[in-house]
Amino acid sequence: MQLSCSLSNSHSSSVVRAFEHEYDDEYEDDFRRNAMKTLSTPCVYILDGSDGEKRCADRLDRMMRHIQAESVCRVTCEELDRIAAERKGQFGEPGRPHVIFTTFRWRSAEEERELQKRYPHLTGSLRQAWGAYALFMGTGSTETPLTGAICRPFWDTSPMLGCYHACSYCGNMRHGCLFVILNAEQLVEQHEKILKCAPWQRLWHTGGGTDIFCFEPEHGFTQLLLDSAARLDRYVLFYTSSDNVDFILDMKHRDRAIIEWTFSPESLTRFERKCPSLSLRLKAMQKCKAAGCTVRCQFAPLVPLAGWKEQYREAIRELLTAVEPDFIAIHMLRCPSPFSAAVRDWFGAEALAPEYLAMLDALDGDGQRRPAFPGNHIFPYEARLKLNRFVIEEIRKLNSDVPVVLCRETPEMWEELKDNLGVSPDRCGCGTPPRPRQLQNQSERNPSRHGGTGF
Repeated sequence: MQLSCSLSNSHSSSVVRAFEHEYDDEYEDDFRRNAMKTLSTPCVYILDGSDGEKRCADRLDRMMRHIQAESVCRVTCEELDRIAAERKGQFGEPGRPHVIFTTFRWRSAEEERELQKRYPHLTGSLRQAWGAYALFMGTGSTETPLTGAICRPFWDTSPMLGCYHACSYCGNMRHGCLFVILNAEQLVEQHEKILKCAPWQRLWHTGGGTDIFCFEPEHGFTQLLLDSAARLDRYVLFYTSSDNVDFILDMKHRDRAIIEWTFSPESLTRFERKCPSLSLRLKAMQKCKAAGCTVRCQFAPLVPLAGWKEQYREAIRELLTAVEPDFIAIHMLRCPSPFSAAVRDWFGAEALAPEYLAMLDALDGDGQRRPAFPGNHIFPYEARLKLNRFVIEEIRKLNSDVPVVLCRETPEMWEELKDNLGVSPDRCGCGTPPRPRQLQNQSERNPSRHGGTGF
């Protein structure tokens, strides 16, 4: 199928400019100082009509300044559906996704069913092409009946689906696409309607679909969310691995930002293809904390690579020497079954500590798919207890106060480790507390029913 492309790969500049607009000198200064990450891609697809509004066209133009594209094509949903069929649902590759600019539409379930029939090859995350949007909601209760683990209720929204970092263990790029919603203002308007119906939900997430910091300030979603948070007296939790933070340091309402970085030993960063080094992440944390943002950290995923004890001990030392986070979360590695095959595919046969690889081999047995342990964990309880306990004890050697959160762990694990966590499972951080720990006064701090301090 032949598509008319607005650009070919015969261009002299290393950065493709799809559209030309005039920018004043003040914007150009900001643009040079704080810019999104440069993205390389075989193709950019612009869905017809997605840039019809001026603010959408301006957003597209700002982002295209930093996208190195071999071709840029305008397509209809019908054309993209045929392309998806030809490619069997697979577009780009990790690190070089195809970029698809589209728009958000809030439709009824019946309308979405009709569109799915019309575009049968745009399924799963590819539904974003025709404006489907999955507003992700957490489990909604302290202990979920589906997983048997503790996960606080939360909402997550993102103006993109797909990630810059291309980590080997992440599924956000399974189709090789990066979807970018251009009408972000409409997305925030819908988000506000939902928040007004849920006054108890004081914290909103973004980061489940992408690391938005990699695409700021050109996209502009961060400022939209912070403005919304200030209007509604809420907070926004940004999940990130990025060091691209200069844009937020003097942003309005940045005190409404809670920024949670993934943090891993240097040995794991080689599987995080385009993530910054740990030292750069630490500098980013320090900058944001100094600017008045709340800083959090999560060991996500915690992977028992060969020599993991020494590696995590050193990573914890580096972290707590550089910054005191609002809390630290431990997020165990999870993957699809058969587990040993997935781990070998992600990290290689020699990377995982032998005892843990042997454990997965024994559990997989004949290589058939099997259910995960409660919490969708791949390691059994005793193995996770050993990993959790080690990390917590190393943290406590350096800091006796910072709360430690167990992400999607069982009530039994919380009970076993309660004396060293400093927080109860009903206040573990995703949907609660309503405000960052350091902003709460003494009257808001509740004693933990598990012997911790609460926060």
